[in-house]
Amino acid sequence: LTHPERTIPMDRSPPPADEPHSKLGYSIGEWREGDLIVTTTLVNWRYFDNIGTPQSDDVRIVERFMLSADQSRLDVQMTVVDPATFTAPAVLETYWQAYAGNINRYECQADRAAN
Repeated sequence: LTHPERTIPMDRSPPPADEPHSKLGYSIGEWREGDLIVTTTLVNWRYFDNIGTPQSDDVRIVERFMLSADQSRLDVQMTVVDPATFTAPAVLETYWQAYAGNINRYECQADRAAN
């Protein structure tokens, strides 16, 4: 069983014209003022969350990853724009706190075959 990997090109190229929609979508990354900005489009996952809020194929997700000055915390802000679902952008915020030790690879359980 293989798990999909999210690839984020850093060349800021738009998706190719024939790029299909997928569960993970098409992401483009860029550095802006020390923050990593990842913009994702072409998502065909029908739900915004795990309680069944719908999401259209036109959803656009912008993630901002911000590292604290002492590198002990990674703040993440996600802005979701989907006019078919929301009347205004939905903004979600979370963070990861650094602890001693290594960060292991995250093993997502998404099934690419169900795409």
